[in-house]
Amino acid sequence: MTPQIGEIKPIIVGSLPMITAVVFLLVLIFSQVFSKGIINPIIKLAVYADNVKEANNKEIEPLKLSSKDEIAELGSILNELYERLRENYQELEKKNLALAEENKRQEVFLRASSHQLKTPITAALLLVEGMINEIGKYKNTKEYLPKVKEQLQSMRRIVDDILYLNHCADNLRIEAVSMKEILTKAL
Repeated sequence: MTPQIGEIKPIIVGSLPMITAVVFLLVLIFSQVFSKGIINPIIKLAVYADNVKEANNKEIEPLKLSSKDEIAELGSILNELYERLRENYQELEKKNLALAEENKRQEVFLRASSHQLKTPITAALLLVEGMINEIGKYKNTKEYLPKVKEQLQSMRRIVDDILYLNHCADNLRIEAVSMKEILTKAL
């Protein structure tokens, strides 16, 4: 009753193309499922990276991958990288605003100080020009040279004040104070 190898051999050889086709089909199906399991997270990573690139400091949902493999680890690293980049960008924006305010303050300061310097310089130049050309009362250089010296000393004080203010601005420290306490002490 047990079939002999010779009897089974023609049946196996006859069904070999069908078995090969079924195995090939199973291999194709499993490879398709397996490759999708690898490729889909990589596509998600690529889309997420592209969204981060185009974000321009907008809030983006963190990438969520459910697996526990290297691709999920890469996704969490990308999330951390994006978060750090966003924090650095916000910090740079704050610093840029502070620098813009400082530039405005310095521009106003330079305009005011240059205006303050023009008056004594013009006065000193007029006195010296009058003495050089011996015009009218300016012939008496002994009387007007001290006035020129005064004007030059005035310019020197302005320059010293500018340098001092610049030094103070560099070392400026802002702290919160209680106005109520100050007023109470003053009263």
